[in-house]
Amino acid sequence: MTFFHEADDNLASLPLTKWRIGVAGAGAVGGHYGLMLQQAGMKVRFLARGAHLQAMQAAGLRHVAPDGVLRCMPVQCSDNPALLRDCHVILLACKTTQLPTMLASLATHAASAALISMQNGVDAPAQIARVFPTSVVIAASAFIGARVEPAGTIIHSAAGHIRLAPWQGNSAKVLQVLTKVWQQAGTGARILPDARRMLWHKMLWNCGFNAITALTRRYAREIAADASCRAHVEAAMQEALAVAQAEGVTLEQADIASHIALTLKAGEVKTSMWQDVLHGRETEIEAMNGRIVALAQQYGIAVPVNRMLSDLIRALTA
Repeated sequence: MTFFHEADDNLASLPLTKWRIGVAGAGAVGGHYGLMLQQAGMKVRFLARGAHLQAMQAAGLRHVAPDGVLRCMPVQCSDNPALLRDCHVILLACKTTQLPTMLASLATHAASAALISMQNGVDAPAQIARVFPTSVVIAASAFIGARVEPAGTIIHSAAGHIRLAPWQGNSAKVLQVLTKVWQQAGTGARILPDARRMLWHKMLWNCGFNAITALTRRYAREIAADASCRAHVEAAMQEALAVAQAEGVTLEQADIASHIALTLKAGEVKTSMWQDVLHGRETEIEAMNGRIVALAQQYGIAVPVNRMLSDLIRALTA
């Protein structure tokens, strides 16, 4: 078998139909980006569970695009991590709350694969690199409005672009190929040079919108269009920006304005935290606003809005 190593370019000569891509966590995000790669001709295997897995096994994975176009594709899927054993690349698309368990389950199956972190927050790539210190690790930031509704069906409601950046090992070849393939499938994909800035840029948006939409049950665009709500969003982002800058990340005030402007133009973004609250799942509050609070304590930065949002989500889901 041919795998990625520091000096291994053999995979570059393989046709796309020979590439084996694993999706560890085939929910809305992993399912969407995995399907785009499969649509472009790659062999994709989906790791899923529960009713979603059963629906995929019975009738394939259904995908509804923002324009309402429905496609249904047969997929190779299982709840057994061994399914991903000989994959060249694995998209780690589970939630931050599930990442430690997922990494443990893949420890004997993914040691030779290039691993792509698709989690929210800013800590996942380093977490993955600690478990797989000799593997290629790539950080990814997906901006997409998507949900599983019902099981076996992914509704893609807004946005959909993805950004990737190197984290560990020689990742140039996989970055180039996956970016090109996603672009061919109609997905806006681009390589960025600074993984930490990329992750913190999305962290601003998450800290501004995820908890507030979960508490209010309103789409992100509606929150951004409401002047009173937008003020709270901007305040949460401002605090996150101060922490990012204390961490040495080169974010700027303009990044906040850009997030607001893009959200006002977006479709119906039902945030992941809103979905988690609705379904009684553990939220990612500790990786978002809660992480801002924890880091702010180290730097002596006041973050009252992020602290309040963290406390309210914890109270809501206690």
